[in-house]
Amino acid sequence: MKRLALVALLALGLFAGPSTILAQEETPVILEVVLALDPTLEEIDTDLIRDLPPSLEQKLDGEGIRALAVEWTDDNRLRVEIDMGTVKNPFGLLRLLEGPLDVYSAADESELPLLEFVDFSAITFGQIPEGARIVTTEQVARVEAALDAGEIPPFEDAACPTATDELTEPPVYCRADGTPFITLMTGAGLADAAAVTAGQIGAQWMVRFTLAEDGEGVDAFLDYVANNPNRTMAIVLDGWLLSYPTIQPDLSASARAGTIDGGVITGGFTRDEAKLLAAQLNGKTFHEVSLRVEDFRYLLPGE
Repeated sequence: MKRLALVALLALGLFAGPSTILAQEETPVILEVVLALDPTLEEIDTDLIRDLPPSLEQKLDGEGIRALAVEWTDDNRLRVEIDMGTVKNPFGLLRLLEGPLDVYSAADESELPLLEFVDFSAITFGQIPEGARIVTTEQVARVEAALDAGEIPPFEDAACPTATDELTEPPVYCRADGTPFITLMTGAGLADAAAVTAGQIGAQWMVRFTLAEDGEGVDAFLDYVANNPNRTMAIVLDGWLLSYPTIQPDLSASARAGTIDGGVITGGFTRDEAKLLAAQLNGKTFHEVSLRVEDFRYLLPGE
């Protein structure tokens, strides 16, 4: 019943005659909505509490809707004031407010994964299974730096097995000469990233990224793409092989011409996995929360 009442209220506010709430042309029609959070406020961290209001405001802004206020109430509800003059589809407003909300918070460096673009020029597609453990020069360098600083290494097995080592499960892969694969660029070379889909049916989630101008490792990345057409490049996340796509000749030509400014990361991601990785590459953490409408009313002028 409340959903029907809100639809009726929206219709009243938008289509009322000259003698009703729209009579004052200079006064915006403001709808106040009170939202409850799921999970409850007590179940989420303080960063999420801080970042949820601006995330909701950004979501509304993306639909062209102006939120005059988004704030927590004393009883842990979210109070939103909406300028109804900016709402193009009033009947979809409830669905928009109650839909899933992506909240991004600043992440501690220790929470961020190591993304690597790795030289796989000697590897043909199918030679190493996706999802395998890959040892790289960047991983080895980080382990050595941690040990020198007396800290816990970020990787337990950042060493290439020797001929006398027992086989591990899952197996650890290195280059044919027993040395780590060479890291061309890490996530530090990216300016930003976003989760996107490809295809109309059974959409595949991936992460699109933009290279940072003069970013760390960007020149090595572009040189590799330019000089290795029809060869593979590995995308490795925290030591695990996500994928190793083949570099197409036209992409190599674009790299030589200096017209590449980004690319995509594939790896069989789900929606949440792609959104989380994109957030982490932007130095943030990602949470999805749900909101439900508990109350609503039009505000009278001066309230």
